[in-house]
Amino acid sequence: LAPGGKLFCAVRKDKGGPSLARTIAALCGSVETVERDRGYHLYVAERTAGFSPEAARALLEVRYEIAEPLLGEVPLVSAPGVFCRKHLDDGSRALLTALEASPPPAVPRRVIDLGAGIGPLGLWAARRWPDAQVLAVESNAIAAGLVRDNAGRLGCAARVEVALSDGLPPEHPRRGGFDLALVNPPTHAPPEAFAELVRPLPAWLRPGGEAWFVVNRSGRLVQVLKDMRAEIEAHEAPGFWIVRARW
Repeated sequence: LAPGGKLFCAVRKDKGGPSLARTIAALCGSVETVERDRGYHLYVAERTAGFSPEAARALLEVRYEIAEPLLGEVPLVSAPGVFCRKHLDDGSRALLTALEASPPPAVPRRVIDLGAGIGPLGLWAARRWPDAQVLAVESNAIAAGLVRDNAGRLGCAARVEVALSDGLPPEHPRRGGFDLALVNPPTHAPPEAFAELVRPLPAWLRPGGEAWFVVNRSGRLVQVLKDMRAEIEAHEAPGFWIVRARW
């Protein structure tokens, strides 16, 4: 922000709102709650002379390590504000456990990790299938950079491409040639945004390719997939649904 520039931030009170307000106040000197609606708070802060670049730099340098047996011996590096932050999330664990128990019948050569976060799904695939090429799609610039860093730590950087994008990029030379898509989608997103994330998948998968999803509730996803004329298999995992789709 330029001096005098304003930051507007909407956040759920029960999803880190008070902690975020404290962080904004530490950076900018103060923060004001200007509106409350259905559990959301709208925070506003201004870059004044009280802005602390030292505090900003310190936040940007914070890193965590996620040590998880499912992901192998080398911990993944994470940071504040990305997915997943301090530990492997339960949804990703459920999806990876399902893949370990019942992998695709053919070894995939090209894999999409859609909404990659720091890359646990795509990097698991790169480790599980040493010849596979992985496309990790992520909209958060810090998380996308961490996918690259983690791929380097795991020794598979040459096989992992990172696309900084809100969804599957409209142009890609391998579009239509992917064997497998792994998706832990933001099911809290508005229905249309959720559907827009999923709809391009058939054009990216080769005939017979599969998309594997993990969701808390399967209803919305299954309806979107039915509207897309997908063949669907769904089974319940502890706390989640694993949904497989093919076209």
